[in-house]
Amino acid sequence: MSMPDDDQHSLKIMRVKSGDVGQLMCVASNKFGVDSCIFSVEMAAPPTFESIMEDVDVHMGETPRLAVVVEGKPIPDILWFKDDTLLCESSHITFLYDDNECSLVLLNTSPEDSGVYTCTAKNLAGSVSCKAELTVRTVKEDKEDTMEDKETVLRKMRRLTDYYDIHKEIGR
Repeated sequence: MSMPDDDQHSLKIMRVKSGDVGQLMCVASNKFGVDSCIFSVEMAAPPTFESIMEDVDVHMGETPRLAVVVEGKPIPDILWFKDDTLLCESSHITFLYDDNECSLVLLNTSPEDSGVYTCTAKNLAGSVSCKAELTVRTVKEDKEDTMEDKETVLRKMRRLTDYYDIHKEIGR
């Protein structure tokens, strides 16, 4: 127990153990009376990711979302970086927080948004980071047409196979 010059008292619990966790009561008394307060002592837990970001490929103008789920006690502060530069919210960048899920949303992406994004979670017990790469493509590739072509080929192959099986059965 210590008392600095400004009549404020403080209690420091050194080397906190799990046995120190719980409710404590502080009682102060003098010739004018008695007062008390109850407070809780909790163990801090370093941040951990329950789920991490994944690499994302988008086309120019799309709105990607990089999301993590983070745990920790006390609740960690979340910092977002692009290529090691701290990001701030703007008309182009939004941070969303919903319980333990933390997201970075980039509006109307351009090729300059491509890069490595880092999410760092910090509290008094420690910090943890994860990274993901965002790639913004300028030209849309015709994946749908390629898929249709593959489906058409498979459909034709099925028809040929069905046709062959019918003739095979007729020939018996």
